[in-house]
Amino acid sequence: METQGIKGLGEDAFMKLLTTQLQYQDPLKPVGSTEFVSQLAQFSQLEQTTSLKKVMQTSANHMQSLNHFSAAGLIGKEVKGIGGAISLTPKNPSSFTYRLEGDADETTIQISNKEGAIVRIMQARSQTAGVKTATWDGLDSNGNAMPGGEYTYTVAAADRAGNPVKTTTYTQGRVSSVTVENGIAYLTVNGEKIPASGVGHINN
Repeated sequence: METQGIKGLGEDAFMKLLTTQLQYQDPLKPVGSTEFVSQLAQFSQLEQTTSLKKVMQTSANHMQSLNHFSAAGLIGKEVKGIGGAISLTPKNPSSFTYRLEGDADETTIQISNKEGAIVRIMQARSQTAGVKTATWDGLDSNGNAMPGGEYTYTVAAADRAGNPVKTTTYTQGRVSSVTVENGIAYLTVNGEKIPASGVGHINN
């Protein structure tokens, strides 16, 4: 009996097959002690493998629960993670950060409302690679004050040759809630859900 075959059978099926084999074996040609011991050794290996899988699964579930519990502890704390949300307070400018992976000759920032409509376009020139901070005064492209609430922003950049420069945008704000979807913990920051694993900075 092959070990691979035993793994495919499972513990219960293997034990049933083994006892049936012993029950109906030819008395004139009994299973040799060497073969019998080999089968028992293979069963022991199968049992150990099954037990190990159960332990590993239990450990994985335990670690996942701990991660979710840790994420819940972030509620009320100020965090910064990968995202693109801005929280605007009336008459107060809002700051946000983004990263340029290379030097940019021109950078365009678009700010949109909840409906996805662009309300403001800001541009910057000659920026070196690295993390940059921008400030939105809360006005739209016509100079009108926008109502307080949640907005989103995107950043597009190009170098002197017109080639696109990779950018990463960040969401910074206070965590209002934590949800778990498909085993992944998400933090709600400025009305946007960001994965807890994407948080790179936490303030008490």
